[in-house]
Amino acid sequence: MRTRRGPRQRSLNIPGFIASQNQWSLAKADASKGDPTWAYIDESFIDWHTKHGFAAFPYTPQANGYFRRLDNGSIAQASDLVKALFHHPQNENRYKRIKALQSETGYNLGEIVLGYLLGQPFPVFPIVGPRKAADLDESPSSSRRDPHRGPSGAPHGRYVSSGRDHS
Repeated sequence: MRTRRGPRQRSLNIPGFIASQNQWSLAKADASKGDPTWAYIDESFIDWHTKHGFAAFPYTPQANGYFRRLDNGSIAQASDLVKALFHHPQNENRYKRIKALQSETGYNLGEIVLGYLLGQPFPVFPIVGPRKAADLDESPSSSRRDPHRGPSGAPHGRYVSSGRDHS
């Protein structure tokens, strides 16, 4: 796939790139509750990106701190939009699996949440927009962990999202 490069890119010999920028995080959004113009990554997008090796730059990769709010008991203070998009049984179950993985691996919440995205079989570059310094502090450490496996060697990205493939 060729991309067009501007004069500055050509003069510096910098290659262009193409990627999608959709909403995507370990917390599955209920798209029916969001803005109808927003694009979300679902299983069909993941399959397509995997098949083509197409890069993704997901926005809201930390789901506006949804799992952190569950962790510290402040979900009631989340905005109505965050609660509408993310607060449902599927994500509550994912949170339980996150807690189990934290116990097994020693990874912190942010490492698991961003590690899920970074562990995909295609290039993923989460666009973090933290509101708290703690969220920002955890982001760089996520890229230094093996996003595919915990210390026991067990795969964990798929386990957290679906409950499958965890030994």
